[in-house]
Amino acid sequence: MIFNNQVASGRNAAIRAGWNDAAWGRPHREVEAAQAPWYESGYAGGLIFRQMQRSDLSERMVVSSALPRVVPAALRPNSQAHEGHASIEIR
Repeated sequence: MIFNNQVASGRNAAIRAGWNDAAWGRPHREVEAAQAPWYESGYAGGLIFRQMQRSDLSERMVVSSALPRVVPAALRPNSQAHEGHASIEIR
């Protein structure tokens, strides 16, 4: 997709452009004075979305890192294949 710096006319286009810019971490664009309030409103919403995504990602990273690592039975030490099924010798 080609990104051009122009915002289509209309309120919804300005809101969407601001939201997308903030959500994707792009800097503010220069928009026409009539569209500026709508663009800023969209940009604020996009920043909130971006912050929530970062927060959600960091929470998932913390939770997943606390779980034990699972190793397939065939790769575990002391595992033996028995009739096509892996079995584990526990000591």
